[in-house]
Amino acid sequence: MTFLNAHNARAMSEIFLETIERYPQHCHGSGIVICAGGVTYLTNAWVCINLLREQGCRLPIQLWYLDQHELDEGMRALLLPLDVECVDASKRCSAQDIVLNGWSLKPFAILQSPFERVLLLDADNISVTDPAYLFDSCEFAEAGAVFWPDFGRIAPDSPIWSIFGVTYRDEPEFESGQVLIDKARCWQALRLCMWYNMHSDFYYTLVHGDKETFHLAFRKLNAPYAMPRRGILRLRGTMCQHDFAGNRIFQHRNMLKWSLFLRNPSVPGFLHEERCLALLNCLRVEWQPVLRVPRFNAAQRSDLELSAAERLMHRVFTYSVKDWGYKILSFSPDGLVALGAGGFEVFWDISLQQGRISLTLSSEDRFTAQLSENGDGSWGGCSLILGARPARLLPLSAAS
Repeated sequence: MTFLNAHNARAMSEIFLETIERYPQHCHGSGIVICAGGVTYLTNAWVCINLLREQGCRLPIQLWYLDQHELDEGMRALLLPLDVECVDASKRCSAQDIVLNGWSLKPFAILQSPFERVLLLDADNISVTDPAYLFDSCEFAEAGAVFWPDFGRIAPDSPIWSIFGVTYRDEPEFESGQVLIDKARCWQALRLCMWYNMHSDFYYTLVHGDKETFHLAFRKLNAPYAMPRRGILRLRGTMCQHDFAGNRIFQHRNMLKWSLFLRNPSVPGFLHEERCLALLNCLRVEWQPVLRVPRFNAAQRSDLELSAAERLMHRVFTYSVKDWGYKILSFSPDGLVALGAGGFEVFWDISLQQGRISLTLSSEDRFTAQLSENGDGSWGGCSLILGARPARLLPLSAAS
């Protein structure tokens, strides 16, 4: 694979355009594609899919995940009665010599799905009503694609326009929590979007994930698309999008994902919240996911480790990551973060590593920080999700 930079990216993309194959004729019908894997996203997908079925949505649904470790048999069995087909993307990638990350799975799943007309939904996106009517909208019939606005706009003096070879336009960026696509009519733009994502090591330094790769691919090829006029309604941690009549249709919990282990705070104005919480309670009973991260268990720890855990559990800390900010954390005996829990800080664990007491923090799916105990009651180390930035835990009294 050729490594791209600001000088060759535009020329290389135009060379790629000359190699795009014709649209395959084996795709047919309409369907929903959701990308999810791991405890956090499968939890969110469970709520999303159940609500779709309860609203009367009968469209076929495919759930795509990156590899066999991202979907356990327990969740697969729960999804089966909901008429969901689970697809392991790694089996398709190996045949095509493609390497995917989380975001690039989205255009890949659209392209590889058997549906000609696709509604892509993020796992943490809740539909207010059955979204099937969007396929019958005049705007979709005319343009062949519907995108929804994000908050930002690319600045007129941004180098992005030149690097992508697109003329400046004063218009919203795309929010890809939901995308409606007719693949037969948008094939070239989708293939270009996928190419951008295959070179994510370069393009993601310019744009945030997959969102603008859709936008700029469509603009590069002057491919038409429709966008509802009504902008985003902000709720706590949630972006609400609307249909062409101005009615709320999607509630994307991009900053406040459902959690299987933590208390999910109420969001004023969020529709169907009580039902979503009830579905989470059902899932807690029916699914015991296999965790891929350690969680403190006193019965499995040495006396030295237990002593360090006691020191940790009896204090409140400020947790800071350089150039990122800080939050207040406390730690409960069951291995859950108490105060400050959420996002990247869900579980904690103590272990003895190379003669030093080590504390690990993790989300529901991956390590997020590793710190070592200092002699003054503080802990120091690094965040594992923010470019290995220095991270510190300071007892609240010392921090103040």
